[in-house]
Amino acid sequence: MSKKILLPRLAFAGIGKNSRTYLPYLAACIFSVFAYFVFDSILYNNIMDRLPQAGYAFMLMRIGFVLLTIIFFLFLIYTNSFLVKRRGRELGLYSLLGMEKRQIGMMMALESLYIYVVVLIAGVTIGLVFSKLFFLLLLNLAGLPVDAEFSIEPVAIVESAVFWGIISLVNLITNLVQVGRSNPVEMMRKSNKADRVTERKGRWLLALLGLICLGTGYYLSITVKLDGMMFLKFFAAILLVIAGTYFIFNWGSVVLLKLLKGRKRFFYRKENFITISGMYSRMKKNANSLVNICIFSTMVIITLLCTVAVYAGTAGMMEMDFPHDLEVHLPLSDASGFADREAMLRLAEAQAVTLNSILSYRYMQIGMEQQEN
Repeated sequence: MSKKILLPRLAFAGIGKNSRTYLPYLAACIFSVFAYFVFDSILYNNIMDRLPQAGYAFMLMRIGFVLLTIIFFLFLIYTNSFLVKRRGRELGLYSLLGMEKRQIGMMMALESLYIYVVVLIAGVTIGLVFSKLFFLLLLNLAGLPVDAEFSIEPVAIVESAVFWGIISLVNLITNLVQVGRSNPVEMMRKSNKADRVTERKGRWLLALLGLICLGTGYYLSITVKLDGMMFLKFFAAILLVIAGTYFIFNWGSVVLLKLLKGRKRFFYRKENFITISGMYSRMKKNANSLVNICIFSTMVIITLLCTVAVYAGTAGMMEMDFPHDLEVHLPLSDASGFADREAMLRLAEAQAVTLNSILSYRYMQIGMEQQEN
């Protein structure tokens, strides 16, 4: 059988034989493309210009969209590394049976192509089915008429294809580099080998960098003010906290536990010896998994809390923007005084309306033009 026929069959068979591993990965990829497409479609819809406080709403949606893209990118890169590690024995066996690394690479490229097509079609199709539902839910939560027109933007499909294409390309390049650097025995051992934090010389600096990033991120989130830079500072704070968490889990925890191991009087107590040794070994092996779980679960909690807080605070925002039940704007023909207060009271009495408080004031709108600085 020629290589042109054999390699596509092996690629397809490899996905089928590892269905237990591939199905969760495909489900995660399809959900990521689906969520990306729905977000992108809503952002490109004209209704975003008509939302209350449209500028703030669009900015918040855009920040959430960027953060979602970053989270999906990191998550899918991590799940792909887990997938390749589970297939190490199979790839090593192919190499022992005589397949060259170039042929294994071509087979993996075909697998990536199959997965790319399946995930893109499934994610966009599900997005087309449910995007209008999420759009109507958004309008309902915002208190807007639900008869607004929702249109499918082709640019959202193109950007979803590019988004998933970039992730697929990065995963493929990573897989090819791993296969190219490993011999058959190493590939077969990878399936039972856990991720391990490298004992690099600069781990103290990396741990310190993690503390600085984490502290700076929390400082920005606490001290941020309601100004034009609010959204950028909020975005920077989130990125710094993510980076700080990654550094602290991977190197900060190892540095702390190694420091405790160095204190002999503390470490060689029976209640501390097993605990610290076990944690030191586990953090070196599973730090990457733990940091991803921590970041993703925290993002879910933050998203839920922010959504509930914003929705529960709608009445308060309405009260802040519209503190009075009724506003009457009358142009003054002269500078003699305010509008006829008695006429307003008579109108309220005729309509059986009780006026609890009346605030009357003059205001003037002035237009200005900036010249130089």
